[in-house]
Amino acid sequence: MDALQATSGSKMQTMDNNSVKGTASDNEFGLTESMGLDQDDLGQEEFLKLLVAQLQHQDPLDPMDDKEFIAQTAQFSSLEQMQNLNSNFSQFMGYQQLSQASNFVGKEVKVVDSESGESVVGEVDRLIVDSENGEKGYQVVIEEQEYSLDSIQEVLS
Repeated sequence: MDALQATSGSKMQTMDNNSVKGTASDNEFGLTESMGLDQDDLGQEEFLKLLVAQLQHQDPLDPMDDKEFIAQTAQFSSLEQMQNLNSNFSQFMGYQQLSQASNFVGKEVKVVDSESGESVVGEVDRLIVDSENGEKGYQVVIEEQEYSLDSIQEVLS
């Protein structure tokens, strides 16, 4: 980032790292290499660091418009709330899937064996939570053989 940019009303203000005394570089703010992020993938912490840098290095004779500052703060707050909502929704979906999968226990189902391609009919003895690649998946166990939920073709009883 060679320049720090701030919009003030309809005017765009650019401050070069070389022209403003004490301006921090990307590495000082940890925006790229130390965070392992590219500039298109900024999170809450990076947003706050940029906002603080923007406030520290603004032109004292032409400070940031208070309406613009409030708008940026509201955007940050909105982003944080959306991330929390997304996290809660993902957690809810996990519980929903677990609830649906647990309904198969004790039921007679028809599944397709992924190895042989044959249909197998049997009672689901238990449910196994399989955390693969950071995502939870569920397996039903019929006669000590594990089958994915996707392999269930029919619930017979």
